[in-house]
Amino acid sequence: MDLIPKISVIIPVYNPGWSIHNCVKSLLAQVLENIEFIFVLDCPTDGSEKIIEDYAHNSKQIKIVKNEKNLNIGMSRNVGLSAAKGEYIAFCDHDDIVKPFMYSDMVQIADETNADIVLGVPEYIYDDSSLNQAYYYPELDGDIRLKLLSLIIGEDNDSSQWKFYFSHGVIWDKIYKRSFLEENHIQFVDNNKITFEDNLFNIDTLIVAKKVVIYNRIVYQHVINGLNTAATYGYSKYDCVNGYILYLYQRLIENGLYNQYKIRFYNSVVMYITGSFSVEIKKNWKRPLRIIDSFMYLKKNKVIQESFRNSKLRPYSNRLMRNLVLFFINIIFKI
Repeated sequence: MDLIPKISVIIPVYNPGWSIHNCVKSLLAQVLENIEFIFVLDCPTDGSEKIIEDYAHNSKQIKIVKNEKNLNIGMSRNVGLSAAKGEYIAFCDHDDIVKPFMYSDMVQIADETNADIVLGVPEYIYDDSSLNQAYYYPELDGDIRLKLLSLIIGEDNDSSQWKFYFSHGVIWDKIYKRSFLEENHIQFVDNNKITFEDNLFNIDTLIVAKKVVIYNRIVYQHVINGLNTAATYGYSKYDCVNGYILYLYQRLIENGLYNQYKIRFYNSVVMYITGSFSVEIKKNWKRPLRIIDSFMYLKKNKVIQESFRNSKLRPYSNRLMRNLVLFFINIIFKI
């Protein structure tokens, strides 16, 4: 009888290009041997399917699941969750690099502390290496879970901590106990309809987690380049951002947390909406009617209106475009 894997690592694959080699090699170099790598092939068209199959031929740790149609990253991760057998769950992007000790060290910590979630340190890697940055956890007073939850929901008065939030609102620098995810029915949203699926997954887990532990060591390198998923226009589409806002609003209401976090929620709405519409303007500046329709769409959303009227956040005060968007949105709400 085969051993039950200690951890299942889920890697959706869609057109990563040559960088898939670096990702797979870093996974196969893990110190922990009792591990399964679930590659969810999301109908790639760049030949990466064949690359994964070649690696799988030489490694029993690799398991391949093929989507019948392109599902995008959130739903592909859910496919991986359904196939996972490990005691713990981790996620990896198809163009990133995992430190060889990541899963061995973090699984050991989870076992010793009975943690539902173990948090590692991500390092962001850029084409210009002078921009590379790791985000270590500072000394945190009080409950780690509540501190991180509040930062992921939004900032309370300004955007000074937004970089810290951005770096830790992800899922690939963490491991999760599988039984914890299953007992609480936690999965990813469909990011064809709702954006920032990592944020929402972490918010859902942090709301119900009983034990969260920090491992303050770089465990994961997130590679930022032109092909990176986070750089695509889809993450900023206003209808998907609207879906995110409504989902988060409902989760806070359902868990009796809205009043506690409403200022942070208001500020996050302002941050995301101004960011989304600045992208919309840049993309569609030759189609002004589409831009106007996008702005007027906001008037139909009472949650967004309430957020703009109550937020005191000054988002990215050094960025003209975002402040111009904010100016026009405030005018629209007064019409």
